[in-house]
Amino acid sequence: MTDTVDLLIQARFNAVANMEDDRDWNDVRARARQKDVPSARALRRTAFARRGPARVAVVVAVVVLAAVVTAVAFGWPRTLIDFFSSAPAPAKVKNWFAFDNVSSPPGMNPQAIPGQARKIMRLRFLDESRDQSNRLIWHTLYVAPRKGGGFCELWTEADGGCAPAKSPRTTSESRVAGPLGVSWFGSDYPRVVDGFVRVGATQTIEARFANRAKVKISVTWVSAPINAGFFAYTIPATHLQRADALRSVVALDANGNITGRESFPVMPTNWPPKEVEQTLPDGTRLLLQKDADLAKVREMFRFRALTDGSNVYGTHVFLWVIPLTHGGECYIDNQGEGCGPSVPVFGARLYGGLANGKDHVVFFAQTKPAVATVELRYQNGSTERLTPIHGYLVHRITNAHLPLGTRLVTAIALDRSGRAIVRQTFQPQDSFRYPCKKSINLGHGLKKCP
Repeated sequence: MTDTVDLLIQARFNAVANMEDDRDWNDVRARARQKDVPSARALRRTAFARRGPARVAVVVAVVVLAAVVTAVAFGWPRTLIDFFSSAPAPAKVKNWFAFDNVSSPPGMNPQAIPGQARKIMRLRFLDESRDQSNRLIWHTLYVAPRKGGGFCELWTEADGGCAPAKSPRTTSESRVAGPLGVSWFGSDYPRVVDGFVRVGATQTIEARFANRAKVKISVTWVSAPINAGFFAYTIPATHLQRADALRSVVALDANGNITGRESFPVMPTNWPPKEVEQTLPDGTRLLLQKDADLAKVREMFRFRALTDGSNVYGTHVFLWVIPLTHGGECYIDNQGEGCGPSVPVFGARLYGGLANGKDHVVFFAQTKPAVATVELRYQNGSTERLTPIHGYLVHRITNAHLPLGTRLVTAIALDRSGRAIVRQTFQPQDSFRYPCKKSINLGHGLKKCP
C-alpha cells in the first residue's frame, strides 16, 4: 500500500511540477494555486505523450486507485475525489461563480476562481423550496477554489456559498461549529441539510435526533486545493415530527469526540401562525396573521420617491404597522413584510439598511426605545437628522446624494441628550444600490452604476 500511496503523491506533484526543473518547492506551491489549470494539464499531457499514450492511462488508473487507498490509510471514508481529475464545470456554472464575484458589495468579493470550478458529485435530495410534492430531485455539486484559500460551492437548484481557508473563531457559534458549515431547509424543523467539513481531525459526520437516534451521513472528500468534505442528507419520514426531529449535525474524530456541531431549532407547535386574507384601510388586500388587530393598524410613512436625475415623483413608498392581539406586531412596506416583537430582537439599538428600486433609494430602519434620533452622514460632509416613529424609519435618499462622492456612509443613533449610542456604516462604492442614467457592463450578464 505504501508504494501505491507514493504513486499518488508523485502523480499529484506531476500535475503542478516544472517539467524542466523539479527542484523548486515554492514553484510547486505556486503552481498548485495557479488560476490556469487547463494549461498545467496541457503541459503534463505533452510530457507524457513523449513516452507513449499508454503511460497516461496507467497514471490515471493509479491516481484513481491510490485515492481510495489513501482514504483508507488516513482513516477517511472511501469516497475521496481528486479535484484536478474531476470534470470541469460547464460555462453557465463558471458564470455563476463569476457573477457572485462581481455582484458582491465592496470588501465581500469571495474571489472564487471560476475557470477552476469542477463537478464533484450528483445526488438526489429533497428541495421543498421548489417542489412541494416531497419528491427527491437530482442536484449537482460544483466547487471552485478561492484566491488565497478556501472555496465556493453550488448545489444546482438548491443553494450555494463560500468558505474561508480556515474555520472562523470570531463568535461563540463559529467556535462551536468548528470545521462544519451546514445549511438546512424546512419550516418548523429541518427536512434537508447540506454542507461541508474541513479536512482535519474529523472522521465522520453524524445526524442526531430528538429521540436520541443517530445516523451517519455519507461524506465525499475532495483533495487540495479544496481540502474539505461535502454532504447532503434528506431527513427520513420517520423523523419529520417534533418528537424526533433532527436536532444537530456533529463532526466526530477517530475516538468519537465531537470536533464541531451545528444545532437546529424546533419551532413551537403553533408555528407558523395561521394567516388569512385581510384588507388594510387603503384597500390593500394581503395575507396577515389571524390575530392581526386591524382596528389599531397605523400607516407610519407614505411618500413618492423622486425618479433618478429629475424632480418627477415615481415609486410609492409606504409602511404600515399592524399590532397583534397576543403581543408583538407585523409591518408591511413596499420592500417586504415581517412579524415579531414590538421592538427589534437584534442586539443593536439600530438595525437599518438601504433598499433600492428602479428609480429610487430608501433608508429603512428599526430602532429600540433608547434611540431618539438618527443622524445620516454623507460623503460630502452633509448630514440629516431623522426621528423614528414607533421605532421605525423610512427615509427617501434625495437625488443630491445618489452620485458617488455624495452617498450615505454612516447612520448614528442618538439618545435624548444627543449622545451617540451606536453607529452603522455603509459602503458608498456599493453602486448596485444606486440608480444612474448610464451603467457599466461588468460582464457575466451584470451591469452596475459608477
